[in-house]
Amino acid sequence: MFLLRDILILVGSSSAICKNQAREGTTECMLHRLDQGKLYRGSLTETVTGKPCKPWPSRKNAQSFIIKTFKTETGEEKDRRVPGNFCRNTGRGEPYRLKPWCYTDDKRRNWEYCNVLPCNTEAFERECDIEQDFIRNADGYVIDAYKESCVMIEQGLFDQLKSSVSQKPIKSKYDEAVDRITISPFFDCGQHYRGIVSSSATGRSCDRWDRQDSHHKNFGKMKTCRTPDFNYNEMSPNSCGTHNTPWCYTKQENTDDPRFEQCKIPDCSCSNTFLRYTKFGQNFKVPWDLTPWKSNTEADAFVELIDPWNKNVPCSDTRDCPSMCKTEKTRKERSVDDYDETEETVGLDERGSAMRTINGYQNPPGSSPWLVALENTNENSQNKEGWRQFCGGALIHPLFVVSAAHCFDTRKKLNPESVTVVAGLSNIDGQVSIKIYPHPEFRNVGDGFDIALVQVNKPFWFNGMVSPICLPPVNWEPEPNSICLIGGWGLQTGTQEGGVTETKQRDEAHQRRKFVDSRLALVRHIERDECRCALNSKRVNQNETEILESQLCFGHGKVDTCQGDSGGPVVCKNPNAKSADAEHPFYLTGIVSYGVETTRRKDEKKINYKCGGKSKT
Repeated sequence: MFLLRDILILVGSSSAICKNQAREGTTECMLHRLDQGKLYRGSLTETVTGKPCKPWPSRKNAQSFIIKTFKTETGEEKDRRVPGNFCRNTGRGEPYRLKPWCYTDDKRRNWEYCNVLPCNTEAFERECDIEQDFIRNADGYVIDAYKESCVMIEQGLFDQLKSSVSQKPIKSKYDEAVDRITISPFFDCGQHYRGIVSSSATGRSCDRWDRQDSHHKNFGKMKTCRTPDFNYNEMSPNSCGTHNTPWCYTKQENTDDPRFEQCKIPDCSCSNTFLRYTKFGQNFKVPWDLTPWKSNTEADAFVELIDPWNKNVPCSDTRDCPSMCKTEKTRKERSVDDYDETEETVGLDERGSAMRTINGYQNPPGSSPWLVALENTNENSQNKEGWRQFCGGALIHPLFVVSAAHCFDTRKKLNPESVTVVAGLSNIDGQVSIKIYPHPEFRNVGDGFDIALVQVNKPFWFNGMVSPICLPPVNWEPEPNSICLIGGWGLQTGTQEGGVTETKQRDEAHQRRKFVDSRLALVRHIERDECRCALNSKRVNQNETEILESQLCFGHGKVDTCQGDSGGPVVCKNPNAKSADAEHPFYLTGIVSYGVETTRRKDEKKINYKCGGKSKT
């Protein structure tokens, strides 16, 4: 189903930002989305589809030139400028377009845009891009940009983990490793801060990092607070140490003014969301309250779960939440041992179809700021023209994402830089992976331990569209029939084989594109006995399927995650939270792992690795 695209207002934004940035540019790359490439003077000579560029029509209208050597009648060699075939957008008798382009030999359309690469510009420096990504669909929504960002702090789980490990009479090598850690990795002190605060704690304006007396000129013209000389040795479990937090050079109006001062940066609140629905005088904070979704047909498949979700109570009505344990054996399902997410979702899959969460709601930007996409950027991968998203993940730290271990084959683990983590639904922020840490006990899907950490090369900028999810207390899991949120970019309609439909789905998989919106849906937590009954009645394999203590089961009617959603978060509300403003309103409860093969006709259920479980390290 297609929705009309309306306007999402960005609170506090200014169109002047985009206008000012649009006048900027570079000669080798695209500075940001509104940079039309008028200053581009690079050497690209092919279009986005790989067609070679033709030389520009004439010297008068040529947007680029090359130097060729000719021989005169006397045999003398002379250099002459002739029209080149480089991608350009300089005008000169040709129309200005949205970005660099060139003429081609295609008779149907004689010109195409060129894929000029973006500059390696930090997300926080691309305010124009951020503004454009916020101003996107969903009538009635308002989002608070929160561009100033925050400093990551400890959630209180580190002490719980240390305490649980210290009480064990026999300790594994992993427990011993935890014993050796003295400072929580979430106690960040601002070393990974990437916000735009540009004044000191006393209110003095920050100066440029590349000023004459600076020792950190690599930051260039930037005037925002940073921690360029962070020193771990100055930290203690409860103290960052002197001058070990974000600071900046300050403008010296008088000779006795200090050269630099520390900045005052607010602490991050995990699971914080910034999206509100304000139409008709209402004010619902999404996704804590999903009342606005009840009137949309996209939520029909789970509309009966919205009220218990809003009230933060399990579903108690057996008509709305019937048992998923069925005794009839309707069809044979493939074995969980055959499940291979990377094979199924990178490029074309023989069971390909439209790519989104099955029976989900179009994700309004900012409603799940912790949701990230994992993209295969290997040059040899399939589907080069499309978006090579293969799994999802959950942001828990400026440098770390949680995903499923089965998403990463040996090639990816040996070449982690082939994986890019994209946050903010679109390309607000994308960082390259530098290390993948699968659970050391993971062997196969279905055997547990299907969890991995992905470390990226640069910290993510936390803002209204990109924000971390809270981890749950140790050994916590939701009550049966608790309502939880799933989402991702996976296949939307599930497996359908044979005939015209299969051919159409295969063609759609070829056209896979980067979605600016994922899909979200509500499911409920299914007790292990009920889930075991449901799975075995559908014969996932010849042997009886066991649900491990480290696994949780979720599902509801025809709602499900699908191929491409693996590694994505299962998010449940903190049962003690009374509102979206609670300290930890949402918990990362599980990671999508595996499930029965999906169609649109059957009750579905998915097995997820439990976060905070006893076997989790």
